[in-house]
Parts: sequence; structure tokens; C-alpha cells
Amino acid sequence: MPSRKYTRWMRIRLLSVAALLTVLAVVVLVRFWTLQVSQSAWLKELAEAQYLKKISLEPMRGAILDRNQNPMAVSVMTESVFAMPGEIKDREKTINELAHVLGMSRDKLKKKLRRRHFTWIKRKLPPEVSKRLKKIDLPGVYMRKESRRYYPAKELAAPVIGFAGEGRGLEGLELLFDGKLRGDTVLARGLRDAKGNILFSDGLRMRDESD
Repeated sequence: MPSRKYTRWMRIRLLSVAALLTVLAVVVLVRFWTLQVSQSAWLKELAEAQYLKKISLEPMRGAILDRNQNPMAVSVMTESVFAMPGEIKDREKTINELAHVLGMSRDKLKKKLRRRHFTWIKRKLPPEVSKRLKKIDLPGVYMRKESRRYYPAKELAAPVIGFAGEGRGLEGLELLFDGKLRGDTVLARGLRDAKGNILFSDGLRMRDESD
């Protein structure tokens, strides 16, 4: 039969263990409440900031017409080419093909492809160049649609019409009515992958340059 002293010691040990477990349970419950209730909104925003990115989508610029409704300045959809150098399998072949189709120097392409992630190769390509480039199907080279300003009358009334670049009016009517012609920028949300690339709904990826 255990002695009274031993029984008392065992009781103290059991109470100590029970007290310790109670304290741990309270700590876990407090932490759970903090994460799930008190800081849930902040933690949600923090998590979304890691994998979501707001993307500014350039609107289609409005047209300029003459009094007979003939177009003097219109925007048309074109395609731009960019590369993810880390995904390129055969660098020399890629440089040679791009130089041939785009009419760019090999040295300029080598400089662009030194980057590890996203880099523009050439923007707003003519339709025939886009078609030739798509037929090659180079790994790590992608296309993205962008709007391009087109002036059907060319030099006719050019000093009055002016011109636009990068979505903004720079001279003439393009500059005077820039606020109305430019339209409203659309904000969309894109998902980031583990490397910080933005995943578009069409499967294309673009590096977040602001990081």
C-alpha cells in the first residue's frame, strides 16, 4: 500500500500536469480566436497580397472622325511579343529565329534575354509579323494583345490630328481631347505564381515589374 507521502506527491504531480495542460489549452484557444476572429480581416488581406495583384488594363482609345464620319484616327488591336528567359530551352535558336522574323539584331536580343524573368521583345507588331512568329512556336516566347493607334489619312491633317503614344495624346487633337479619347483604365486581378509572375486568364504570364 503506497505511503501517504507518496500519494500526496502523485497528487501534486497530477495537479501540476493538469494545470499545465489547462494553460496550454487556454493559450491555443486565445491564439485561435486571435487568428480566426480578431485578425482575420488583416490576415486575409496579407494572404491576398501574396498571390493577388491588381493589373491596369489599357482601354481602347476612342476614334477621331471628320464631319463626314470618316475615321482620321482609330485604334486597332495588335500583338506584342515578350519572353520568359528562364523558360527558353534553346537560347541560340530562339535568338536566331527572333532576329530573322522581327528584324532585330542578335546583340539587342541577347541583351534583352539576359534577364531571368519577363522582358518585352517587341511591341505592337504588324499582323504579318505576328502570323510568322506564331508559326515558329518558340518555348518561353509569348504574345500579348495591345491596341495601336492608326491614322488612315497618314500625313493629311496630321498637324491638326496630332499623334498618340503609350495610350496618351502627345500633340494636336489627340492631346487636346486626351481625357475623352483615353477612356477609363480597367483594374483587374491576376494571380501570382511562386516566382512572382502574374497569371492571366488566357494562360499568359507577365512579371510584376513593381516588385
